[in-house]
Amino acid sequence: MARKLRIFTGLILFAFIAGHLINMALGVISLQWVENSRPYFMFIWANPVGGNILLISIVLHMVLGMHALYLRNTLKMSAYDLVQFLSAVLIMPLLIPHAWGVVGSMTLLNFQLTFPYMIQFFWIETPLEGLRQVLLVVVIWVHACIGMFTWLRLRSWWPTVGPYIYPLAVAIPVLALLGFAEGGNRAVELMRSGIAPIVPGPADPSIQLDRETFFQNFAFLDTVKWYLLYGYGAIVAGVMFARFLRLRKNRGILKIHFRNSWGNERSLVTKAGPTLLEIAIANDIPHANLCRGRGRCGTCRVRVDTADQTLPPPSELEQATLTRLECPPDMRLACQLKPEQGSIDVEQLIEPDIEDLNQTDIVEVAVVQ
Repeated sequence: MARKLRIFTGLILFAFIAGHLINMALGVISLQWVENSRPYFMFIWANPVGGNILLISIVLHMVLGMHALYLRNTLKMSAYDLVQFLSAVLIMPLLIPHAWGVVGSMTLLNFQLTFPYMIQFFWIETPLEGLRQVLLVVVIWVHACIGMFTWLRLRSWWPTVGPYIYPLAVAIPVLALLGFAEGGNRAVELMRSGIAPIVPGPADPSIQLDRETFFQNFAFLDTVKWYLLYGYGAIVAGVMFARFLRLRKNRGILKIHFRNSWGNERSLVTKAGPTLLEIAIANDIPHANLCRGRGRCGTCRVRVDTADQTLPPPSELEQATLTRLECPPDMRLACQLKPEQGSIDVEQLIEPDIEDLNQTDIVEVAVVQ
């Protein structure tokens, strides 16, 4: 259920982000194009139902990400996973000032925010905020694309669609940043020509804020922003501390012998608790894992030769993949199997350099759903 929720909420967030960036990319033509087309890109989210779905998706995706961090047995990971992990941690600190600033400006300051005004704000009034926007676009798009490609690359139709998707994954953020830069250049030109700066109109004309109320609301807006940032930092720290306490539990010593048909045998002694795949990665043992330990591809499967313990039964996710691959009872997924203290001998079945296989071979090996 958690895996499906992560995918579902991730798809919702990806749709929102992609639409937002495509809208911003129209700034290459003109600021007015961005402003005029914005209602069409935002109409799904600019209502109570769509807005609540988006908010719930953000919160759920973050909670599920924190849960995954808590369950992670090692922070040693591939470069691919490291980029996704770091980008995930950085998204909220970059997103909170922007998201809360937009919501708070409309509700507390009664500002009608337009793209021309936002460009002026980011490029002239607060250029450091503009830099944060650029970092946010890069970080959130990299994280989203890694998640999407990890999910899609195992689909049987991906070899046909993939060559058309990869260019879009590069073009969308590049054009969005070009639109942002072109808008900024236009705002600077207007300022140098002596044209009066853009003043945001009221979001609700029936509401008139006096000067004192305006600055009180502005101070409150800034205070809440910092509370949200501190709160997020406390959540991350709390999850890491809880993870530390979980990993401190003494689960005994595990002796593992990895063997394979390509001649790279290895024996090691380690603490029990992590999965076989996590143990292999932590000890620099090459091991195939096309879906990066999600339990979907089956490329990390091993044959258990001997074990002086009763192995934990496969989870629903693992059993579904094993059944799909028509694996015999002595085969398990290394990314899901967590042997307890004792000793175990396993045989790696798929060569770790699986990236060298062509896509047809990969699909046949994974037997994707």
